[in-house]
Amino acid sequence: MVYMQHPLVELIGIDLFVEIMEVFSGEKIYIPSIKLYRRRKNRARLLQEFDGQNHKKLALKYNLSVRRIQQIVREDHLRKQRRRRREQAHPLKKKY
Repeated sequence: MVYMQHPLVELIGIDLFVEIMEVFSGEKIYIPSIKLYRRRKNRARLLQEFDGQNHKKLALKYNLSVRRIQQIVREDHLRKQRRRRREQAHPLKKKY
């Protein structure tokens, strides 16, 4: 069986590979870049660690400039602000 040599079989095992074949057989599947995943994960962690005073510490830890840390924090603040305004304007309408 040719698919037994597929790299995914080694990574996830034959049983899971067969399940994936059953669901997506013949289709092309897009797998996002690991860079994007890591960037989003780091951003979430950075925002969680941010205490309002530790720009320099976070810049060193995440290998970013202080200015970039400030920009990320500002973008997050604006995003939350827009969400609150939208929820206040449409209290019954929820975005999932």
